[in-house]
Amino acid sequence: MKTSPLFKIHGTRLPDLFTFADGRCVSSRQDWLSRRFEIKALLQDECYGNMPPPPEGKPFFQVVQPAFQVTGLPSVFCMKYATQPFADSDFRLVFDLYASGFEDQSKAYPVILCGDGCWNRVTPEFVGLVTSRGYALAVFDRSTVMPDCPYQGADATGVPDFETLRDCPLVRRYPEGDFGALAAWAWGYSRVMDVIEQIPCLDAGRVTVCGHSR
Repeated sequence: MKTSPLFKIHGTRLPDLFTFADGRCVSSRQDWLSRRFEIKALLQDECYGNMPPPPEGKPFFQVVQPAFQVTGLPSVFCMKYATQPFADSDFRLVFDLYASGFEDQSKAYPVILCGDGCWNRVTPEFVGLVTSRGYALAVFDRSTVMPDCPYQGADATGVPDFETLRDCPLVRRYPEGDFGALAAWAWGYSRVMDVIEQIPCLDAGRVTVCGHSR
């Protein structure tokens, strides 16, 4: 395990948030905006890795299941979409889109985007709550982008199966990437956003995300 530059430079102390890497002090709002970039770069390097690049061009996506009524919610419908980020690969992300209607093109629903589909926590009650307040709800399984180690693919001792991790589509695509699961999941959210921007009844300027507690 490599030693963090935070500890190489500062011993056992974390760096002063208001001091630049070159020793200058933050003395203005503009300075702080610049210092934030330094801090974010450290976090990316040491905690998350750099997010893989976005695919080139507009995403290929399709409806894989037309709108159907959600059980117990007569005014709420669900459509299943699939997007294929890479034209030369069969890797795809599938997400469910819930809304109170899809035919009224005069509406543009704000969206709640959830990556927690892997935990199957989206109950009809939750769907009803979100849609009754005028939002659409998009749900995908972030673990299809990269496994949730150590929870997925771990043996009886709880040791992660790193062979499974190395074989996931995103790692195969970018073998030299330094990203971990969190950065890979952020990339997955962005690929769903690529599709949200293309659906007329959704307002891509009003999207919030959940299901990213770590």
